[in-house]
Amino acid sequence: MPFDAVAPSPATKPGEGSSTAVGEAIAARTGELAIAALMLLPGALVVFMGFNAGGYFPATPAIAAIVLTQILLVRILQSSRPFEGFAPATLVAIAALGLYTLMTLASALWSHAASRALIEFDRAWLYLLILVLFGTVRASRENLRRLIWGLLAGASIVCLAGLTSRVLPNLWPTAPNVSNQRLSYPVTYWNTLGLLAALGIVLAFHVTCALEERRQARILAAAVTPLLALTLFFTFSRGAIAAGAVGLLVYVLVVRPRGLLSGALATLPGTAALIVVAYRANLLDTVDPTTPAAVSQGHRVALAAGICVLACAGLRLLFALVLDPRLRRHAGRAWISRGAKRATLGAVAVVAIAAIFALGVPNGVAHDWSRFMSGAGTNASNGDLRARLSDPSNDGRTDLWRVALNGFSASPLHGYGAGMYQTLWDRNRPHFAYTINAHSLYLQALAELGVLGPALLLILVGAVLVGLARRARGERRAIYGALLALCVVWAVRAGVDWDWEMPVVTLGFFAVAGAALS
Repeated sequence: MPFDAVAPSPATKPGEGSSTAVGEAIAARTGELAIAALMLLPGALVVFMGFNAGGYFPATPAIAAIVLTQILLVRILQSSRPFEGFAPATLVAIAALGLYTLMTLASALWSHAASRALIEFDRAWLYLLILVLFGTVRASRENLRRLIWGLLAGASIVCLAGLTSRVLPNLWPTAPNVSNQRLSYPVTYWNTLGLLAALGIVLAFHVTCALEERRQARILAAAVTPLLALTLFFTFSRGAIAAGAVGLLVYVLVVRPRGLLSGALATLPGTAALIVVAYRANLLDTVDPTTPAAVSQGHRVALAAGICVLACAGLRLLFALVLDPRLRRHAGRAWISRGAKRATLGAVAVVAIAAIFALGVPNGVAHDWSRFMSGAGTNASNGDLRARLSDPSNDGRTDLWRVALNGFSASPLHGYGAGMYQTLWDRNRPHFAYTINAHSLYLQALAELGVLGPALLLILVGAVLVGLARRARGERRAIYGALLALCVVWAVRAGVDWDWEMPVVTLGFFAVAGAALS
């Protein structure tokens, strides 16, 4: 199947002009459909990975890599311009990830477990395939919109399945071996599910605030937002919540969407009300949320979720009819002068600084930072997981990071080999704990691959973020700003957890990087 229109024939025989034109039109249409399907592929992969343990185990990335290899070969062989999308930023990212993948494979030479290096290579190879494949496609607004829709749909499907298993366990029961004290089904790790929900929230908020999107898309995005937020809440993942908040802040500051007012008014009240209802459902916030009483509470939360979804959708439809036309007419018009804007910002800054010191925020931050660095376990008194949300401790991560840094000090040039952090931890752990990953992509790369590993990762992530930031200007600001916010969320959270090992939340980063940098 061709991926774009074939080059016209230099000469045709008499009577063949019309048939040639028809053939070229069919080829062009087929190419457009193939590109559209390709843009929706990452969303489909999110669903596939989501229902296969997030893609953590080796077989799932291997299957996806085989499929992507075939698609890339078809594109190279059938397209008349297979590499038209490559741009300098794309090539920098591909080179950095390619060298990182090669180094991962080469580390089998000095590793004590070559099979682990091969498993890590398999995963890195999957990401490289995604980056190269989507980097070959010339970026267009319609292609990037389809990519966003696909990723949002994929995240919503996985999160809705997990949420249903929590509030309606009799409708969607989970296997007995699934740890359900914090919502983790179907990806099997609560922090990963929380990050997937946070990424979905950023995309949904963009779609509902983007006045250039179709009205139906804005309404659907508003409707799904409270469900994604509720999923995020039940994971009790503080890192995902913080990263999602950073992503929304980046989106608002960079994009300044024209439909921000209508999107926020449509989604925030219903989402906040649903979170309050869920917070008060105290039996769903314990280590055993499937007792008969908890199931009854879950049904009430499900009813509240349905009401909030309808309310958000209805408000978004109302604002689309009443408020959005006015926002379009006033787009780009300065409401206040530049001097007044500066004076207002200055006054707000002064008031904020005064309030910070009056409320004793510096002392509170110092205390919370001390508790964070202590590595103490999180507080969940009497099994109430809601206590985690206000606890600043890092749940033992500082010990994991310290072992990684010590491992780097012992072997700074090439590290211990890809996938060998578990062995490093078992040798040097300060206390007994079963740990496979360092809970930080950058520090784990430092311990396993030496100084070159994280350097290549920083080049890769830097090329993606800088490239997206440079493109988030002018008429393209909205869509590139949304993709920038999405990648910022992933890059921040990857520093404090093992998201690299979970393709369900990582493949979207590389698909966005490839498609948006072209």
